[in-house]
Amino acid sequence: MSDPIQIDEARRRRDRALAEVARSGGGGHDGGMSDLERRVGSLETKVDQMRVDLAELKGKVSQLPTVWTLVFANFGLAVTVSALVFAIARAMK
Repeated sequence: MSDPIQIDEARRRRDRALAEVARSGGGGHDGGMSDLERRVGSLETKVDQMRVDLAELKGKVSQLPTVWTLVFANFGLAVTVSALVFAIARAMK
């Protein structure tokens, strides 16, 4: 058998839920569809904006250099600086 305390708690939750539904005032003559349409329209607008933002991010990410590009750029910079140092040292002799 179920515990009487659990049964009372379940009845209280059910009564609170029914009272909440009664307080909501219903949806008018259209069954709440106008509110639903407004909310769906708002969500569609937000999803469209998210698509634009995602396209921007994809474009920016595709322009990022790869790891190998960075490695070779750093290697080239190190070789150039080394050559400059040796050239300056040789000119100072």
